[in-house]
Amino acid sequence: QGGGASTAHILSTALTAIQESLKDSEWSTRKAASVALAHIAINCGPSLISFKASCIASLESCQFDK
Repeated sequence: QGGGASTAHILSTALTAIQESLKDSEWSTRKAASVALAHIAINCGPSLISFKASCIASLESCQFDK
């Protein structure tokens, strides 16, 4: 195996970027972030346990969008 970033690190970085995008003022950016989060959750479900609370908080902060 090559010396690259671990899957956990990549997942953490991606989720951090997605959560920041959920705070963006543009609705289309927030929508794209929520779609990306949904796809990651479908494909990596059990790996997201440690991110569950922060993801829920991020989604709740924009639940009444458009």
